[in-house]
Amino acid sequence: MIRFQSPRPSAFYMKYSLRLCTIFHVLLYTSAWKAKLRMAVIVICACLMFPLVGSGFAAPVNRVKNIRLESGPARETAVVYLKQHSDLSHFVLHSPERIVVDMKDVVVPLVNVEQTANGTLINKIRAGQNTRTRARIVLDMNENIPYEFSVSQQSIEGRHIVKIDTFTSSNAVESLPAAAMQKIDKIGDGSTSEDLNSSSDIALLDGGLLDDVFAESVYEKQISDFAISGEIQTRGTIQAKDDPEIENKTSLRNRVLIETSYRDNITLSALSDYLYFGNDNRTDEYDLTLHEAKWSYTGKKAGVFLGKQIRRWGKTDQFSPVDTLNPQDMREFILPDYEERKIPVWMGGVNLFFDHFTLEGVVIPFFQESSFDYFQTNWAIFRHMKKEIQNASVPLGLKSYFSNMAVHEQKPANESEWGLRLTSTISDIDFGFTFHRTIEDNPHFNSFPVKNIRINGNMDANDLTNAVFTNEDIEVEYKRANIAGFEFETISGGFGLRGEAAWQSDESFITSSFTSVRKPTLIYIIGADHTTDKDIYFNFQFAHKFISDYDPSILYFDKNTYSLLGEISTDIVSDWLEAALDYSFTLNDGSWFISPHLTYTYITNLKVILGVFIFTGDDTTWIGRFKNNDFIFMDMSYQF
Repeated sequence: MIRFQSPRPSAFYMKYSLRLCTIFHVLLYTSAWKAKLRMAVIVICACLMFPLVGSGFAAPVNRVKNIRLESGPARETAVVYLKQHSDLSHFVLHSPERIVVDMKDVVVPLVNVEQTANGTLINKIRAGQNTRTRARIVLDMNENIPYEFSVSQQSIEGRHIVKIDTFTSSNAVESLPAAAMQKIDKIGDGSTSEDLNSSSDIALLDGGLLDDVFAESVYEKQISDFAISGEIQTRGTIQAKDDPEIENKTSLRNRVLIETSYRDNITLSALSDYLYFGNDNRTDEYDLTLHEAKWSYTGKKAGVFLGKQIRRWGKTDQFSPVDTLNPQDMREFILPDYEERKIPVWMGGVNLFFDHFTLEGVVIPFFQESSFDYFQTNWAIFRHMKKEIQNASVPLGLKSYFSNMAVHEQKPANESEWGLRLTSTISDIDFGFTFHRTIEDNPHFNSFPVKNIRINGNMDANDLTNAVFTNEDIEVEYKRANIAGFEFETISGGFGLRGEAAWQSDESFITSSFTSVRKPTLIYIIGADHTTDKDIYFNFQFAHKFISDYDPSILYFDKNTYSLLGEISTDIVSDWLEAALDYSFTLNDGSWFISPHLTYTYITNLKVILGVFIFTGDDTTWIGRFKNNDFIFMDMSYQF
């Protein structure tokens, strides 16, 4: 269950293979090579990286600081202390009986640790790396006593803890051993459960006192205060079917992220980003930017953060109406993972830690919009409209008119935003309330130069019969809005339950005239995830979006839009080859997409994803408009 790493490659090979990958990256945006040769770079980089097994690159920032086992009458709790919040999953294995908790992007300082507990319920507790970026905690249970358990995560005065709480089933108290019954009797004599817990705590890792678990450990003193890490990512796509439509048949994305940090308080990173769309309307774009530059401090009563950064609100996966602080890069639509799509922005804020809740305040001084293409790509707002008009049987003057069509964006005069978030935990339910005085990240279309049109989806020559053509640009601005939200997360009966709801005072929607209207909206999403005894992970989320004072000219959305989305995954070869299915079904219009894919992680630090995106629906639906854009993709990322 605890996975061990493979030996390191030679320093010579590692040095020159990474150097060659860097050369290829430079050639991608400086050369005029054909698209097929660009696609071949993916395979070459994969071959260069393949022998890099077990190289000693930087581990995730989040670490297990300590693990303690607290024992009481008919209840035993494993408490895991982390440096920061982590995504959790858990399941049960039988013969022998075990509770398994996985923590994403977490490292255990010691490779493999175990401690005999000799408890009534828990016989042994073990911790180690299941994969390079996933820590696993295993509780070996006493099979002779029926038990129940819950897993929860909370923050107390800036300290993050995961509690694995085990207790005897309510109908099994009479079967407890005599020693446990004596503990119950002792409580009846006036002792407290805290007395018993304090006398039977077991520290699994560094053995320090509870107040010292966030002090710098011996392990961390052995490494430099400075750490350098990064990621090389290459992703290519190719259309799954050949058709005569105007579209990008291929695409290529190459990202190199270099990050340096000092004692986890200061982080500075740079991003080299190249994006290419091939065949029809071939385009390429390269950016070398400062990605994040942030400083943070966390004390017992307060914390401060400042700089260019990504800050996550909300609890749900892949779609989060409460997570509104950072805009998104939508140039590849939903192909990149949700976290990859987030764009860092300059912000500052404070966290105040009270006994029963945490209050966060955020100020964003400069506006940053989401990143969209307006024309010339499969995922652009107006897609390939210009070239479709060029290929249509229309007058030459009309072709020239659309060819010269431009977009004029007007940024808001007052760019500042601010937000508040209050979070707390009651009875193992983590919840929060948010308010964001924001500027919409998505564009609001004030005017479109072609008048007197009514479009059901994408414009074509047939929609121009009665059109009136003006000498204008497409006028775009970004509007202010208020967003109030609620979020929660808990564990119940082996299921992780989470949800969000957000009310927005005004949201912009594009209409059949290619201009925008603004309407109040309410959206909520409720989800559950569960891992079965056979280690099959299910994630289901139901979303409902309601548009108040609905305008029938709004494209792609009904007054009530209902969606079912989520993920199903399982390991098919040990824990290094995973099969998964991402899906989203819009219930009211019948459109949907699915993305079956395989994820390979056997080689340390290297992740390869091979899969396909399939879109189905009517042309007038948001998903259905992409039904001819099914594609196969390969995504390779190498962390160092």
